[in-house]
Amino acid sequence: MFCFRRSARRPGPSPWLVAGLASLLVAAGSSPILARSSAEWDPSQLKSRVTEFALPNGLRFIVMERHDSPVFSFMTQVNAGSVDEMAGQTGLAHMFEHMAFKGTNEIGTKDYSKEKKAIDKVDALFMQLYAERAKGSGADSTRLKALRAEIAAADKDADSLVETNEFGQIIDTAGGVGLNAGTASDGTYYFYSLPSNRLELWAYLESERFLEPVFRQFYKERDVVMEERNMRVDSQPFGQFIEEMLGVSFRAHPYKNEGIGHRSDLENLRLSDAHKFFNAYYTPQNLVIAVVGDVYPADVKKLAEKYFARISRRPDSPLVHTVEPKQNGQRRFELKGDTQPIFGVAFHRPADSDPDDAALTVLGSVLGDGRTSRLYKRLVKQDKSALAAGSFGGFPGTKYPNLFLVFAVPNAGHDPQEMEKVTFEEIARLKSDLISDDELARIKTQVRANFIRGLGSNTGLANQLAEFETLHGGWQNVFDEVARIEKVTREQVRDVARKYLATENSTVGSMVTEGANGKGAQGE
Repeated sequence: MFCFRRSARRPGPSPWLVAGLASLLVAAGSSPILARSSAEWDPSQLKSRVTEFALPNGLRFIVMERHDSPVFSFMTQVNAGSVDEMAGQTGLAHMFEHMAFKGTNEIGTKDYSKEKKAIDKVDALFMQLYAERAKGSGADSTRLKALRAEIAAADKDADSLVETNEFGQIIDTAGGVGLNAGTASDGTYYFYSLPSNRLELWAYLESERFLEPVFRQFYKERDVVMEERNMRVDSQPFGQFIEEMLGVSFRAHPYKNEGIGHRSDLENLRLSDAHKFFNAYYTPQNLVIAVVGDVYPADVKKLAEKYFARISRRPDSPLVHTVEPKQNGQRRFELKGDTQPIFGVAFHRPADSDPDDAALTVLGSVLGDGRTSRLYKRLVKQDKSALAAGSFGGFPGTKYPNLFLVFAVPNAGHDPQEMEKVTFEEIARLKSDLISDDELARIKTQVRANFIRGLGSNTGLANQLAEFETLHGGWQNVFDEVARIEKVTREQVRDVARKYLATENSTVGSMVTEGANGKGAQGE
């Protein structure tokens, strides 16, 4: 499962699993409704195809009819991500995403009554292991060894009662494609596509995994997540860099924690923690489901009432009250390793609900989005001092005040200090001079084209509708997004650069090649 997610409003990628974007927006079973030129794109026509309704338990549905081909896609968005994790339980939101594929008390089991006893036995043994390990230097090594052996045997017994991947096999057999999920700072996402004559099967399966989930193989799956951390952070320089950038930039707000979780937290996650997280955040009123394709709203509503209404409403989820204090001076960090050097600078910026968001989006595009951006042209094309350069906002999320991140990867013979000098020179230009009319027009055309491209599939549309309903003030704003960007002026771009890209509001970081005297390693 991918553990990356971004809003279409963000011009750049989420940092810790870029690959997830492609899989999220490209799904088999989608059909192009936007084959027309972007100039002919009619937001009001698309909006008229959308129907919304809510169940008495608070679960909201958004349905968009597209009868081009006999398929549909959906997006279940949970308004809870890594930002909602309690201290000491980082990685739990991602961990639960894995659990949501394990099945129910009817799916994924050979005999649930026996399996339940086996699961409880494994958990009880792990709790004994935790208690003994908590004694620190006073822990009984013989006892620890014996407990690990007992856990291995109990795990084997529990596994013998599991129908492996039965949830996914049912979907495959029914013609489903694209079964996947993603966890990000602001939310968790579940999605796949099915033939339209399998709508009731979808309603049953999707409701069951949020009605009667069974967290089978929890501790084995936790080991899988720890290995993911090893691959994506501990053994990856860019992963280490991003984790450090978040930790230094944020002092208080939970955005400071990487979504994959800290290793020590992962090692101590317990089955009871997963149950508590599910009960607190996977409430029906905290879910939005968007269905797009060859479906009729009346049919979706009838099935929603039959299956999803079974999920009982629970108390509202806890809110994040922590506010990041204002930064009053530049922060810096330097990491060393046997790696290609990296440079980055992050500036605090407001949540995307702020009126300045549209201008900040354009600013990010001008400065570092793509090959026509100022940083890319200066560092990569002109100076040839960098292998890559870019910038993006909404890092690591958009729901709360977040970061505007700029980065560059030095070429051979160049170092992060040089990247920093040029980056701040380009930022100074944006503060002092208005961008050109041609530049602004190009960015608006680019944003428009990218946005429309993101709506060109059932999955892409379901993604956007659920995302905007949850995080961006309502699904209707999907169709106002282009107009929002087109209203941005050159003066507004200059003003937000002055307002947010200030030295005292920045965190500057570098990854340097150890023993290379500050010079970059050989580029490929």
